[in-house]
Amino acid sequence: MYKSLWVLAVLAASLPCFAQTPSVSAVPNKAIAAAANYADEAVVVQSDDVVYRFAADGTGSKRETTVLRIQSGAALQTFGVLSFPYASGDQHLEIVYARVRKPDGTVVETPVSDAQDQPAQVTQMAPMYSDLHLKQIPIRSLAVGRHAGV
Repeated sequence: MYKSLWVLAVLAASLPCFAQTPSVSAVPNKAIAAAANYADEAVVVQSDDVVYRFAADGTGSKRETTVLRIQSGAALQTFGVLSFPYASGDQHLEIVYARVRKPDGTVVETPVSDAQDQPAQVTQMAPMYSDLHLKQIPIRSLAVGRHAGV
């Protein structure tokens, strides 16, 4: 049977890495225009890196790191609790870390022990067996912010 190890790293950044906004003269005009283009968006994906690895014995892994900037209350509700579906029969899901970066540069870690594993809701309603599970983790100190720096 094919075994798959899923390793997920989630980085939820609600606010900027830098406590102070750079002066207009320090930021190129293109950067200012690009930031203005996303001012009305609920959430901005600053980066999303995915690395797949496969071994000769048929096992594999997926590592995903995502950086988000939350810019609205709706996005805050959507990303306040992150859910990761997986097939428990042949996959293992591990959340490596989840953290929020505040405007003053401080980082608030969410302990991965806060994650809860449960059967997916569709498996409770369906009349047949399914090994689909969800691992959910509530993100601590997530807040709405307007500026971001990486």
